[in-house]
Amino acid sequence: MNTKNSKPFLFIHLILVIAILVSGVGVITVSALDTFPSASILDNFDRANGAIGGNWSGYVSAFNIASNQLDVTSGGFDTYLFWNNAPFGADQEAYLTFSQVDGDAPEQSLFLKSQSNTSYGTGAIEVLYDANADVVQVWTFHPSNGWAQHGGNIPVVFANGDQFGARASANGNLDVYKNGVLLGTRSITTWSFYSGGGYIGLWFADASDALIDDFGGGSVSTGPTNTPSALPTNTVVFTSTATPLPSTATDIPTLTSTSIFTLTPSNTPLPPTLSLTPTNTNTPLPPTATNTPSGPATIYR
Repeated sequence: MNTKNSKPFLFIHLILVIAILVSGVGVITVSALDTFPSASILDNFDRANGAIGGNWSGYVSAFNIASNQLDVTSGGFDTYLFWNNAPFGADQEAYLTFSQVDGDAPEQSLFLKSQSNTSYGTGAIEVLYDANADVVQVWTFHPSNGWAQHGGNIPVVFANGDQFGARASANGNLDVYKNGVLLGTRSITTWSFYSGGGYIGLWFADASDALIDDFGGGSVSTGPTNTPSALPTNTVVFTSTATPLPSTATDIPTLTSTSIFTLTPSNTPLPPTLSLTPTNTNTPLPPTATNTPSGPATIYR
């Protein structure tokens, strides 16, 4: 008969299998996508020709609704508007679509973080497109220090149908976009109001040929929360076969263990489920007799 049990061998291998499976389990995180714009359109100007409506304040007489677009009807340098419903958060954006670019205008601009919804005089950011020089510039106004440009010019050409956008963040970064593509970033941390919120709007200086559509913006919408995804759970089927050698004077069986693992993926999160199916088959062989001439045979098992 066998004097050694094959179960310890089986359990040792089972523990090793569990350790391997557990150590291989991880999570996959899905990053949120950072796109522009994240805020919705506020005014598509799809209404009857005439006055622009009560959601706007500033120099409203310099603008009209014409064929479902915002028409800049007056020249001069103080032709600006503010979306007056409510101020937006410290991370905010504004954008417009050029139905028609005024190719001679020095300023076709976006306002962000204005401290007032009637005037830029208490503080504001102006992101300015100069169609003469084909550049965008980032400026801020402070009631004590006046106007200041931040960083160098950003080369770009806007054509009819292009979207012009900007995003001001609480950390002082100002991002400029064309058709959702980042053109450049400028730091405005030297401006006192950079970390706060405010109103958004438009400024068209000497741009009476400009037509605008789909003005939008507001507080920046955050992306989806990262969601961990567990790796598949592994199911293990373990089969062990022990076959002893024939007995001699000392019974020392040799155990042969064959391990078969079947990994079955599933969508069940951790911990892994282990199914153990041991099958032991013992096949004893006939004993070997040792004969001594001086006496009867002695059999060892």
